[in-house]
Amino acid sequence: MSYSRADNSLERLVALRARLAGSADVYVDDLDWAASGFDREDAVHRELVRASIFVAVVSVTYRKTPWTAWEFDVALKRGIPKLAYLPDGRLVDERSDEWPFASADLTGSVPSVPPRVLRGSTRGRHRISGSS
Repeated sequence: MSYSRADNSLERLVALRARLAGSADVYVDDLDWAASGFDREDAVHRELVRASIFVAVVSVTYRKTPWTAWEFDVALKRGIPKLAYLPDGRLVDERSDEWPFASADLTGSVPSVPPRVLRGSTRGRHRISGSS
C-alpha cells in the first residue's frame, strides 16, 4: 500500500489495511518496516518486488512526495497491477475510466529515484539483498 504520511494517520493506516487485507498480506511501511530488519527504503523495495498488487491511497499530497513517486514508478516498471483507493473508499482498477492518475502525473513532476539518493545519505541499518 502506497500512501502519503501527511494525509494518513497510523489509525487510518490500520483501518485501511484491515479493509484491504481479506486473504492477502498487506504491507504498510509505517506499521511493518521496523520488524523487517532492513533499512526503510530496502524494506519498501523488497515488498514492491514481492507485490502482486499495488494500491495507491489517493490523497491531497500523494502525487507530491518523492517516496510515492518512486514507489509508483517501481510498480509501473515491474508491471504490477495497480488499484487506487479513492477518498470516498472505493477501489478502482488502473484500466477504469475513474483511474485518478494521468500517465505522467507521478513520474513527470518528481524525480523517480530511490529516496536515499534524494536524501543524500543512508540512515539506519542497510542490508544488501540479492536483487534490487
